[in-house]
Amino acid sequence: MRIFSILIIAIISLSCKKSIAEKITPITHEPNKLVVPIGGNAWTFNGGLINKTGLSQWESSQTICKSYVYLAQAGSLKLSLLMNPNGKSNINVTINGKAIFLTAESTVEKDFMVGEWLITEKGYTAIEIQGISKTATSFGSLSAITISGSAVNESSAFVKDNIDNYFYWGRRGPSVHLNYTMSADKNIEWFYNEITVPTGNDVIGSYYMANGFAEGYFGMQVNSETERRILFSIWSPYKTDNPASIPPEFKITLNKKGNNVYSGEFGNEGAGGQSYLVYPWKAGSTYKFLTQAKPTLNNSTTYTS
Repeated sequence: MRIFSILIIAIISLSCKKSIAEKITPITHEPNKLVVPIGGNAWTFNGGLINKTGLSQWESSQTICKSYVYLAQAGSLKLSLLMNPNGKSNINVTINGKAIFLTAESTVEKDFMVGEWLITEKGYTAIEIQGISKTATSFGSLSAITISGSAVNESSAFVKDNIDNYFYWGRRGPSVHLNYTMSADKNIEWFYNEITVPTGNDVIGSYYMANGFAEGYFGMQVNSETERRILFSIWSPYKTDNPASIPPEFKITLNKKGNNVYSGEFGNEGAGGQSYLVYPWKAGSTYKFLTQAKPTLNNSTTYTS
């Protein structure tokens, strides 16, 4: 009986040592690691600010930074955060319902390994980052997420850099464009299209472009819970994001507009002339769009939609 007790104690002791050894085995990135910039791939809820350099003004524990990465295959996903916690910050990172706790302590920017997740199917993977507690006034700054593992390959998709202001376009949301090939031997003046937004897909902030072309775009928007618009805009050939800087000879000139149509200028994505009609279009209904582009005098073109 005494020998049996000693054997039990020995087995328990060995089992505990193995468990401790497994817990302290460090997780490191695999050679296929990719850097996902926060500035072009994340959004915040309940505070915080995201600009080209990443997440800042991260002061509230209610703030959630959410990033999306498209993974083309299932497998393991290892993840780290490139951040400066400005002291000691405790953070939760959640993927597919599994949260891993991270303590990041530094006064300079470092890459902090968080852990590993199993991705069971391909598609967009949401990464949620939330501060729990901190020693400074903020949780610090977060500039990038680094990923690696068997779920990561050359088909993994996200906004990789800010060339051509891609961070701005990436954070506006995914888009799909259908193009028409125009015959060089035909003089085409009119462009007609129809749009039916499926019921439930009229998400706030969405824009559905019916007739788009090199110089402008015509379609409909969901601007808020209570407002929707039919939008028609023409870019100035003068390259600037500030409409006030466009020389008079390159300005978009309003010839005529319909009742209740707003007209003015726009900037921050090129610049030019903008018009829109506040109109309560509905998902599930079909709307028809017609645009005319007609060369006129003085090397100009008149656009009508």
